[in-house]
Amino acid sequence: MHSVPSEAVQQLMRQARVASGLPDEQTPLGQLSRQFFVANWETSRANLFSKTSILRVRPEAGPVPMTFRFEIDRPFKRKPLSDGPVQLDPGPICGAIYYRPNLFIEPDRAHVAVQIDPRLNYLHPNCSRRQASMVCLGELPQTPFPLPLDMLFENYIYPILTYQNMTPSDALDREAALYFAFDPDAKEGLEPVPPLY
Repeated sequence: MHSVPSEAVQQLMRQARVASGLPDEQTPLGQLSRQFFVANWETSRANLFSKTSILRVRPEAGPVPMTFRFEIDRPFKRKPLSDGPVQLDPGPICGAIYYRPNLFIEPDRAHVAVQIDPRLNYLHPNCSRRQASMVCLGELPQTPFPLPLDMLFENYIYPILTYQNMTPSDALDREAALYFAFDPDAKEGLEPVPPLY
């Protein structure tokens, strides 16, 4: 999954906020979907989230957890879209994760979207400040099963949002890409990055 087109992201976010996007719970597909979402939260909470003090994740209210709010206690670079200097913010990095409710239908479509709180003006080559601060996770593995929350954080979200993994050549934010490519002080205050646990 490369960057998700903005209309697809908006649809994914709307769907994730209402359980009506879930397949009928009387069908095998509906049962599988609900089992995945419940296990996704329970397993991630027991595994990764109980081991780390850097990361806090909570599901939004609903019959099954499909949308999650998160905070990562790490500094970040910020810059409003208008003119102004790049600033180091002490954090936390706040955002949300939206799973597509019907994720087992058309498994080749994006099954998850990550958004940074737009009020942060978070500056990163792979985060679009112009498109609701959506984050490009890069190429996700081709699998019929969506990536669980803990694997998303360990392998994609945390490395990207802490600037360990950046792809300025395929940037969503050109200004950020130029800043991190050419300013020798761009990563000042962002390193070293501690492990999640």
